[in-house]
Amino acid sequence: MITRGDLKQGAIEITARLSTIDKIEKLLFSEDAGMTWKEINKSQDISYSFMPMPDKLYQPLLKIKTTDMRDAEIRVFPNINGIIYKDINYDQLAAETMKKIAEAYETQNFGLFSQYVSRDYLGNKTFLDEGVRTDFDLFTNIRLTIYINRIDKRGNIFAVDTRWDKTQTPRNTGQEQRTSGNTTFMFVIEEGKMKIQNLRGNLIYATLQPEIAQASGLPQTVVNEIRVANQERNPVQPGAGETEQPGGTSQIINVNNGTVHCLAGPTAKSFAFASGTESDDKNAGDIHFEHGAGNNVFEANGSAKIQKVTGTYTFENLNEAPTIVDEGFVMIQEGDVLLIVTIEGYYCKVKITSITNVVDDYTVQFQYAVQTDGSKNLRTQ
Repeated sequence: MITRGDLKQGAIEITARLSTIDKIEKLLFSEDAGMTWKEINKSQDISYSFMPMPDKLYQPLLKIKTTDMRDAEIRVFPNINGIIYKDINYDQLAAETMKKIAEAYETQNFGLFSQYVSRDYLGNKTFLDEGVRTDFDLFTNIRLTIYINRIDKRGNIFAVDTRWDKTQTPRNTGQEQRTSGNTTFMFVIEEGKMKIQNLRGNLIYATLQPEIAQASGLPQTVVNEIRVANQERNPVQPGAGETEQPGGTSQIINVNNGTVHCLAGPTAKSFAFASGTESDDKNAGDIHFEHGAGNNVFEANGSAKIQKVTGTYTFENLNEAPTIVDEGFVMIQEGDVLLIVTIEGYYCKVKITSITNVVDDYTVQFQYAVQTDGSKNLRTQ
């Protein structure tokens, strides 16, 4: 499919190069699979342009006539049936389609919403359908405001980069919930209509469907939180970018176990809480662990923040993060409770469970819980 942006001064231009023109007597070009032919200049570098008619199928062929009276026909595009020019403003069509999808979602019109989902949806259309039905079961009074940042055409795919704000009411609380996020819509033209082929980024639709979260590229920790919320029918929004107002919901988040090392040298290692991974690069994670002069130290990296809250909170009763007072680094010992803001801006609580040393290999083991929905909720029980 060719659009206005693909034309050169209103024309389709086709260029090619022959390996040789020895023994070639004539070159002919056909726009219609050989029904009609036009002779073109005999040259190793071929160029042919024509003004396309909208919605007409073009099947370009090149015919080579040789000096020894032989003919050869070459398909210009061997892997496709042909090309069609669509005289449509796709930026406008994308905006109109986004509006229709949002309206179908707001009015909980599942049939209309489903019409705008490609049969080849990459995250599996069945899972998207299930997720949207779950949204409709758990929420009412849905209102969406979508801002289009950019529209890019990538082959036959139209990528629409968006920012959005959503308000909705969980049916089990009756309180308004406010979330926001960033999502890229991948559209294809199917049956003459723009349809969603994939969604990347924060979950705007099917917000409690773990398979859609996985296909959207969200971290595994977030996918796991969504899976738990789905199983418990808990109308929280871990897949949103931010939860500005939880709407009376309070998600129980998972407690994980982590380990970080510091070897003799010293060679500090780091830990990233959102992904749950240790790295040999001391600057890669949210914190790095150092040992020196008999002290064990956790130091925040980059934009991350850290505060020791031992004595003020226990790990169990730190259910909502207070405003953090960043200390930059803290000396730690067994039993300490820490409040951390990760590089991504997520709140996290940590409890040091053990500190050991085996031949200058210092190891800190800890429990932690990280909230990835942008809220301050740290409830784990």
